[in-house]
Amino acid sequence: MTSGRGGKSGEGDDGAAPVATEALGRHALFELAGSERVPDEDQVDPAWAATTPVAKVEVPDVGAHVLARHALLDRLSEDVAEHGLTLVSAPAGYGKSTLLTTWCAQGERTVAWLTVDEFDNDPRRLFRGLVNALQAAVRRDGRRDATRLLALVPRYRVDPEQYDALLTALEDLRAPIVLIVDDLHEVDDVASREVIGRLLKFAPPSLRLILSGRSDPNLPVHRRRLDGTLGELREADLAFGRADVVAVATRSGLELEESDADLLLDSTGGWPVAVRMAIVALGSSRDLRSRLLAMRGADLPLTGYLTDEILGTLRPELATFILHATIGDRIRGDLAAVLHPDGAALLEECVRLGVFLTVVGGGAQEFRWHALFAAQCRAILERGDPQTALALRRRAARYWASADLPLAVSLAVSGQDGRYALALVRTHWPDLLLRGESEVLRRLCAQLSVPEADDPEVLFVLALCEFLDDRSVGRATRARARVRAASLPADRSRRVEIVDALLELFVATDDAELVAAAARVRALLPGCAPEDRAVEAFGFFLVGEAAVRLQEDAAVALGDLRRAETLASGAALPELEAASAALACVPTFALGRFEESATLARTAVDGGRRAGRSGSSSLVPAHLVLGVTEHWRDRPGPAREHLEEAVRRSQPRQSRLREDAALHLMLVALATDDAALAASARRAVRADGEPGARIAAVRIEAIMDGLREDAHADPRAALARVAGIVPTDPVVRVWVANLHRRAGAPTEARAVLAGIPAEPRGDHVEIGVGLTSALLAAAEGATEDAHLLLEGVLGTAEGLGITRPFLDHASEISPLLSAHLAWGTQHGTFVVDLVTQIRDRVPIHRSSSFWELTDRELTVLTYLRSPMTAAEIGRSLFVSANTVKTHMRAVYRKLGASGRREAVRIAVERELL
Repeated sequence: MTSGRGGKSGEGDDGAAPVATEALGRHALFELAGSERVPDEDQVDPAWAATTPVAKVEVPDVGAHVLARHALLDRLSEDVAEHGLTLVSAPAGYGKSTLLTTWCAQGERTVAWLTVDEFDNDPRRLFRGLVNALQAAVRRDGRRDATRLLALVPRYRVDPEQYDALLTALEDLRAPIVLIVDDLHEVDDVASREVIGRLLKFAPPSLRLILSGRSDPNLPVHRRRLDGTLGELREADLAFGRADVVAVATRSGLELEESDADLLLDSTGGWPVAVRMAIVALGSSRDLRSRLLAMRGADLPLTGYLTDEILGTLRPELATFILHATIGDRIRGDLAAVLHPDGAALLEECVRLGVFLTVVGGGAQEFRWHALFAAQCRAILERGDPQTALALRRRAARYWASADLPLAVSLAVSGQDGRYALALVRTHWPDLLLRGESEVLRRLCAQLSVPEADDPEVLFVLALCEFLDDRSVGRATRARARVRAASLPADRSRRVEIVDALLELFVATDDAELVAAAARVRALLPGCAPEDRAVEAFGFFLVGEAAVRLQEDAAVALGDLRRAETLASGAALPELEAASAALACVPTFALGRFEESATLARTAVDGGRRAGRSGSSSLVPAHLVLGVTEHWRDRPGPAREHLEEAVRRSQPRQSRLREDAALHLMLVALATDDAALAASARRAVRADGEPGARIAAVRIEAIMDGLREDAHADPRAALARVAGIVPTDPVVRVWVANLHRRAGAPTEARAVLAGIPAEPRGDHVEIGVGLTSALLAAAEGATEDAHLLLEGVLGTAEGLGITRPFLDHASEISPLLSAHLAWGTQHGTFVVDLVTQIRDRVPIHRSSSFWELTDRELTVLTYLRSPMTAAEIGRSLFVSANTVKTHMRAVYRKLGASGRREAVRIAVERELL
């Protein structure tokens, strides 16, 4: 396969003297980046197409202590029903998310939810999140009008075609759908805002948008406000009134008089979070008025004062735990134990007390602190014990390293543990690249503090990310990387050289570049130190992938991928480990291990589904192998599903896998007489615009044209379509051999078969070769040879459940299979099943007596040609021998036959067999 990037060009003038070492050599990335080519918009369908974290697209759980504000919920329902856009805008702590979560839990409406964050200041990531949120909602509700929406796959670049595709899919919806975008204040990037703006401008009536944030979005909503087509809930609407204050206090066991409620309302301005914090702080105080008056005169910010008050009402150990546990906004039971000796039990106590915790993502093991409360707790801890705050951040960073890399890096940096933050980036950048999260990786590199940010490995990776994100690669970044690399000690210089080679291989385009880059990486891998396990794992994966793309030695490729899988497991790189395991099924298949490759592919797909990675492009090889094996087992439904998934999720670097999937999709289309699927398969061949892919596409399209001619029973026309093409795929060679055989050229057919290498040759290829040879022998009158060949083919096919080759030659193989029963076979049941399938699928002229036989009688008639007894036939059909004899008598009567042999003779004469 070839990459989707452009070819090499000169470096250009970067404004700095080039600094290079003999060890580092020339970096292909910089030459590519120097050209600043803009990739074709259609050429990327990245790994991240369906990888928005589940927690971002799930409606959060309604907390146990939520106050049901029925009037406000009714107001929201009216606004959504009457307006295409509703704004929920208020500062932090006004219960925006709580209100929306409660509203989602009511009614039968379909609601899509997306929580945005700082990383969504990338239009591609934001667009992907919107699509994934909508798809999750219709999938959750089982919407049958969302076929087009579910089939939509975001590409790497957001373009008008993608907007049109999304809007068209939304227009298909017969029932409304509500899309809630929460925390929209996190998005300040102009291009990202435009993603929402376009959706807002052209949204069909079926879509209702709710935008929620701490401020009004910088979007053209003023005209809607003037036209009265905008629904709004603002700070004044969300603020608590007296009744709300009393209700919250009552639920907390605090009885407030009206004057005290008014005083609390006046002190907090109806700010919901402040009201709740104040009520917790007041606790069971006997002198509420003096406490309320003190609250009004506090020097600290209101939430800071209230936090102090709340912590002061708790027993010291619990208060200390809260100060420790709020070092981050999220907390889990096992993390609590890391932050405090009795953390797990204390966290349970906090949950029981309702101390500003909400469940995250519908699970019971992770909670989120209220952001304002947690921020004030952190401020208190930092004022009182800054060293403990730093130590806790470092502990939390190590905990989150395997679960949330961005959070772990952020905590390590804020904990002044720059070395650990650097180690995290240096270890995990291969996983992020494979997931297509170059934007996230770029931001992590930018977070690092000096001197870690000037690490040459980081600078090289940062330059690659900028290039992959279509950003202008900074001259300063490139120059700093070169300068820093030139001054490294020998051990570090070796690692950076390997990273340099890996990035060169990662962006290689045509086959020549791929070969050269893979050779360089393979030469450097033996020099990896034990601490370089991550780059070593990535290296073995990339050289194994290169061998698959180049269709080189499958055994070597399999060994490289197995090594990569083992190393990735040891380095805690789950994406790289899974990608290596999934890709390994392709060389396993190429080595002829049909059943083993299918098992590996199934394991990879099932594992990806359990891990929430079902949309990852790393599963493309597994879907391809499953699609191919299902096709040969004549299961067109599952075959189509897997092959379409392989086409849909493939990246440009997987172009050859996509072409294989498209070719087999064409076979499925022809087998099921599906013209629309055939057209789709043809379009999939040219999904990339890269030059290398075009050459392969021309070859694949010619084969597809030949297959279509063959489907119209014109082998000579099919041969003309593939004239001049030397197919490398043994399956295609078998097909070409059959074209020659059916065109009356047995010598040419045998020559093509002889050209198929003996090793490795898969079982499905052996079946094709044996079946073609048997048909050649039968046509030449070599009956005994034909049956001997057929018997060997049947043994292999029955063991693997492969039936498609027999059905592809139905009209020719059916007489041979029927005669084979009389010749004698150890696979009688399998033969009868094949004959029955052919009879059911291939309509032929029948005499009137045929239609008088029932399906079961026809099956028994087929068995009569074999030497099997009535008892043996009964065991094959799971019926008694007496039942078989009853059917036999019915067959004799209807055919006018006196016995078994005469019934077979009459059936052959009347074309019943």
